Amino acid sequence: MNPIVKILIVDDEYHIREGIKTSVPWSRIGIGGIDEAADGMQALERYERQRPDIVLLDINIPKMDGMEVARRIRKAGGTARIIF
Repeated sequence: MNPIVKILIVDDEYHIREGIKTSVPWSRIGIGGIDEAADGMQALERYERQRPDIVLLDINIPKMDGMEVARRIRKAGGTARIIF
């Protein structure tokens, strides 16, 4: 059995997050766990809790920009694929 791929969607706009969640057939491409965050602090907290395999990360988000989130994920040893 293949392990479930987890994804974290980070964007401060609710409609963007919802659009990404609903426009892609995630289960058909092997992604089973989807989490989301609306700002940089939430993104780091949820990354630590869930350890997603992929992070879809907006650069311009509140509390901590996406570039800093990515740096902190890498500094902590995170190996997720980060897509801006």
